[in-house]
Amino acid sequence: MKFDEAWERVASRAILQDRDELRFLFQLVRGAGCGSLLEIGSKCGGSLFVLAQALLPGSRVVSIDKHVNPKDATQLAGAVRHLKQRGFSAKDIAGNSHDPTVFAQLGDERFDLVFIDGDHNLEGARQDLGWYGARANKLIALHDVHNEGAKFRKLPSVYDLWREPHLQSKVRCDIRGHYGIGVVGVG
Repeated sequence: MKFDEAWERVASRAILQDRDELRFLFQLVRGAGCGSLLEIGSKCGGSLFVLAQALLPGSRVVSIDKHVNPKDATQLAGAVRHLKQRGFSAKDIAGNSHDPTVFAQLGDERFDLVFIDGDHNLEGARQDLGWYGARANKLIALHDVHNEGAKFRKLPSVYDLWREPHLQSKVRCDIRGHYGIGVVGVG
């Protein structure tokens, strides 16, 4: 499925991504030949659905989300169900990404793309990057690396994490738009 078609399928639901930023990430994922996706912080599943369309047919797709809002959880379940109908091996893990029992549900699984858009405070984003970024085979993408005006910006956040030297030395792409997506190459 092409990006625009995938976007239109979820645009009627809440998708908290900038269209141009997600399009660029979609193209990077497709170009890298990714065959699996782990998304931390899927909310209602819009970006999960769109990015899955950039993967190889039959790919593995996993979401980890706290399911704070029942409406969002229902939409996420619908996105996962739709991915399964399209031939993906898709599942949603409900829970906090910082909970060791949630992390343990992945077993020893690794993913070509790990997209982190969960906890936006510095320590939470750092933990997600440490735990889940270590599972990446090809790409790690962090959302909100340029969202300087956001409410979470009042405290140290993913914005600050992105500027740490250990990440800057591995930057593959810095997608500057409304929110910003930072992409780090692995390997």
